[in-house]
Amino acid sequence: MSILRAVIVILAVVVFIHGYRGLVNGRVYVRGMYADKEKNPKFFWISIVLIFLSAVALFVMAFVAKIK
Repeated sequence: MSILRAVIVILAVVVFIHGYRGLVNGRVYVRGMYADKEKNPKFFWISIVLIFLSAVALFVMAFVAKIK
């Protein structure tokens, strides 16, 4: 495993943990502010979905992309 691939995997794990903690707490930090589940549920759920999709995209990039 190359160093770049390892960095991408670590970044994917960090993004996934960020989304998971936001999901558990009901509040996630995105775009310079907090998305609160109680105050604005639509923005919260869209943010959570985008965070998890970003983590999945990073995992796919780490294992599918041709990185030397």
